[in-house]
Amino acid sequence: MVGCSFLSDLPKISPQAKTTGFTVSSFTMQAMHPGVEMNLWKTVTYRIEVDALFPEGSHDFELFVDSVSLPTTLIRDRNGIPFDNSKRERTQVKFKSNRHFYRPGTSGAMTIREEKYAASGVVIEDGSCWLTFMSSSNRVIRWDLGVPTTLSTIYAP
Repeated sequence: MVGCSFLSDLPKISPQAKTTGFTVSSFTMQAMHPGVEMNLWKTVTYRIEVDALFPEGSHDFELFVDSVSLPTTLIRDRNGIPFDNSKRERTQVKFKSNRHFYRPGTSGAMTIREEKYAASGVVIEDGSCWLTFMSSSNRVIRWDLGVPTTLSTIYAP
């Protein structure tokens, strides 16, 4: 107990995210409520479009929201190619990420398995989000995307 007491004396260090070297072209979030009674209450979809120079071998994209890390999908172009980062040019790239919110199921209603999100290890306040990914040398790169534009909620019939 005594050996661990020094941890509470350490200053609270908040990891920082890079704010230069990329341009956020579009960053939106939109909530959608399903029209079927089930334990899924709503899904929030984040859409990100950035213009940036990605290190060769970039992988494992994640969106840090609040205190969780959401898996992020790289949207491929119409030719099926995500992006060519070997040319060392800035590229316009699109990402998509979903966050599902659940409530207790009611009897007779459809129940789907809850998706558990990993803790990001940091609490990001003021509504801003980070896009993180790994370089080929396993270096974590964090970009502060700012606060997403909230689009109108969709209610399924």
